[in-house]
Amino acid sequence: RRYVVSRLDGDAQQSEPVTVTAAEDRPDPDEVDPPDLADGPGYLTTRDGTQLAVRVTLPGPAEDGPYPTVVEDGGGDTARPGPAEPGSPLAVAAALGYATVGVNLRGTGCSGGSFQLWEDVQATDGFDVIEAVAAQPWVKHGRVGLVGIGDTADLIFAVAALGPPSLAALTPMGA
Repeated sequence: RRYVVSRLDGDAQQSEPVTVTAAEDRPDPDEVDPPDLADGPGYLTTRDGTQLAVRVTLPGPAEDGPYPTVVEDGGGDTARPGPAEPGSPLAVAAALGYATVGVNLRGTGCSGGSFQLWEDVQATDGFDVIEAVAAQPWVKHGRVGLVGIGDTADLIFAVAALGPPSLAALTPMGA
């Protein structure tokens, strides 16, 4: 179908046609150019152009990798600069020698977009994050795990249901 965005205030402006996708639609891997994620804070762009704040923490220099890697999609301070909160899944993984990636959900922390609890787009963002992180040269075997506590743990199941090919493991706590 042909979808457009129109103004309803009397102005006859209309957008070019837009594509509306379903949560289970996958981007073509041949058309995705993964970002270069480095140790420290940064941004990752999702398939719809939204920029998500990320914090990458490597257990050593990138060139000494690859490292086993886990990701946590969360709100608030998951991607804030500095070490992860003590006792958090990312802090525990880092203490065990894992590379970790903290990601702020869209509309939280320094991420763009709008936050609506349990939106399908949170799962598609998670899919995009998993595949972008797994493409990094410092990720062992090109596979990552997904960790989380509480609401973040619930989101893990929605991301996993989309079947990201590079998702190796789930560790939901208190889902």
